[in-house]
Amino acid sequence: MAALFGLSLILAVPAGSALAAHPEEGHHHHGGGSFDRQQPEADWAAYPAEFQSYKNQLEQLKAQQKELFVQFKQQREAIRSAHQKLPEAKREALKADVKDLILELKTTRNNIHTLSDQKKTAWEQFRKHADAKQWEAAKADIQTVIARKQEILAKQRTILETQQKIVERMKK
Repeated sequence: MAALFGLSLILAVPAGSALAAHPEEGHHHHGGGSFDRQQPEADWAAYPAEFQSYKNQLEQLKAQQKELFVQFKQQREAIRSAHQKLPEAKREALKADVKDLILELKTTRNNIHTLSDQKKTAWEQFRKHADAKQWEAAKADIQTVIARKQEILAKQRTILETQQKIVERMKK
């Protein structure tokens, strides 16, 4: 029972909730401070005009991530509901049945954390290069930020799909 409750907690807290769409958002990061609060907001108006398209891409990614957060919340509620309806014997059987999916979730979340660290490093480099008006280097950095963000969103979608598979197995 305790193991399945732990499973439900793993599933109930989406990895995406610990990762901000980009540093200007101010989302709280779980476990170790908030990079968001350490960085001042980018002054996009001070950058060359071509950087506005990067800002727009980041805003689109932020909107997509907000949609994912809504889906994570809905899924968390579905998981709780399905878990509460399971009899004890079914809970025990479920543990073995979803082991592969739990491993997949953990692997994906670890990948997200790695990508998030890479994104953070790219943001730091972007700020340094932008402050120094090294625009070509800053451009490469912001493109890396966007690429990592896109990869993170893809991984978060994978988590949603995997968790949905677990919900479906819970309902069998």
